[in-house]
Amino acid sequence: MKDASAPRDPAGTNRILAVLFVGVLMGALDIAIVGPALPAMREEFGADERAISWVFTIYVLFNLVGTPLMAKLSDRLGRRLVYTLDVALFAVGSLVVASAHSLDQVLVGRAVQAFGAGGIFPVASAVIGDTLPPEKRGRALGLIGAPWDGGTTNRPGARHGPRQLRDLSTMIRAVNGANWVA
Repeated sequence: MKDASAPRDPAGTNRILAVLFVGVLMGALDIAIVGPALPAMREEFGADERAISWVFTIYVLFNLVGTPLMAKLSDRLGRRLVYTLDVALFAVGSLVVASAHSLDQVLVGRAVQAFGAGGIFPVASAVIGDTLPPEKRGRALGLIGAPWDGGTTNRPGARHGPRQLRDLSTMIRAVNGANWVA
């Protein structure tokens, strides 16, 4: 389904890619940043290993449910609306996690986060498919896929070698105005 509001000028396309990039980066960072926080969460909530493992498990389950559902909703309701809904759900889930007073509240927040995050990447990919001509789609998909590499390697506790620094440098240059669609 083509989005009638898709910009025809490169500046509009670059703005769309920037928004998609930030959304995908949020989702990628969220997955990687929880691992180092688990010991503190475990201590704070007095949870055992089995209970704390649900922080990841519930995220994966709801992400898997959210992905096809949000993709289908974006076909029916429009990409912009569903992408905005996905980011909003992710943000609300993050707020619930950040303000949680119990492990149960963390799990509810993670479920909401994951449901929203499940739609961010597929809807972003569909926006690129609707907005860009075929010869420019690969580069744009690579750009919004880059946060998955950087988000998992550039997290607290990660070892940073030359490859990770190069990847991070590439992402920073892209966000700071490199010609994304040329």
